[in-house]
Amino acid sequence: METLGLVLPIVAFLAAVGLVLAVYNMFGAERDTLQERLSGYGQETGVSFGTSTNAGTILKQRELSGIPLFQSILSGSSYAEKWAVDLVAAGIPLRVGEYLLLRWLVAIGAGAVIVLAGLTWLIAIPVAILGFYVPKMYVVWRQQQRVNKFNDQLVDALTMMANALRSGSSFLQAIDLVARELPAPVSEEFGQVVAEVSVGAGLDEALGNLTKRIKSYDLYLVVTAMIIQRQTGGNLSEVLENIAYTIRERLRLLRQVQVLTAQQRLSAIIVGLLPLFLLLVLSLITPSYHRPFLEATLGRLMLGVAFAFQVLGFVVMNRLAKIDV
Repeated sequence: METLGLVLPIVAFLAAVGLVLAVYNMFGAERDTLQERLSGYGQETGVSFGTSTNAGTILKQRELSGIPLFQSILSGSSYAEKWAVDLVAAGIPLRVGEYLLLRWLVAIGAGAVIVLAGLTWLIAIPVAILGFYVPKMYVVWRQQQRVNKFNDQLVDALTMMANALRSGSSFLQAIDLVARELPAPVSEEFGQVVAEVSVGAGLDEALGNLTKRIKSYDLYLVVTAMIIQRQTGGNLSEVLENIAYTIRERLRLLRQVQVLTAQQRLSAIIVGLLPLFLLLVLSLITPSYHRPFLEATLGRLMLGVAFAFQVLGFVVMNRLAKIDV
């Protein structure tokens, strides 16, 4: 009961802080007219457009938090800029301040649940640390899913751009056509390129920002070809068609490799989870069967070594089944 009386006020305080921050962000100070008109171009990327007319800096004023104090603290941090880019790449509409607040709330909430369940602090601390990194793992997973979906749509985007260029459209008009006609995420990212150019950024800079948001080798190849063609000249529609054909064949070969290695990847999952499944079943059927391993020092050491080898085997089997194409 003493632990419960200590934890509940902390949880209540954090909930109150989260509520106050949410209300502050909702009813914060009004922006001026120019910021309101330009805010639509920065909703997806967390970019705050100021009143500067300098085209080189108009896209660099990130809004990292709705609270001025946190904004001033985070604006000078390279980690905050990296987190902002990661959130944009994952397609998560959160600012860095909200993201960090969420991570701390999840960590403290997970640790509080373990304490309220009557377990020891030795378990609550690792669970809290795991809870702190769960949002980050979710962001990484969302990034990978978004990149995979973007790569699947990139061939259609290049084909549409090549057809538009052949029909007489300009390069920026071809990008705008992709942003209007194709589904997300390729439409969102190409639309962001058009939006950045519309408010004063250079086209090469906007394309470079695209490669920072989408960590894709195929996209890097495409953007490099576009920039070189703009500098040296040539038939861009033909270049885009050739790149689209290369990417299409690469994806076909990659899917064929995934089919051929599916058995190995499934075997790695089964071999890795089978000991844990058997341990759980034995704990339910005969709890006294494995009790000597948990009570004796040698038994716990053997279980630790066995677990380490299981993880190592799982990693090695997955690495052998992963073939770069």
